Order: sequence, then C-alpha cells, then structure tokens
Amino acid sequence: RGRRVHLAPPQTWDGYDPSWN
Repeated sequence: RGRRVHLAPPQTWDGYDPSWN
C-alpha cells in the first residue's frame, strides 16, 4: 500500500512506501 505509488515504486519515488504491495 503506497502513498503516492501507482505501479512498481522505485526507491527514488516520492513518498515511497515498502508496504505498498
């Protein structure tokens, strides 16, 4: 569950959340 992530969140994504999945 990302905060601003839509697809696969890179480590450089803004608001990256490791729990996006």
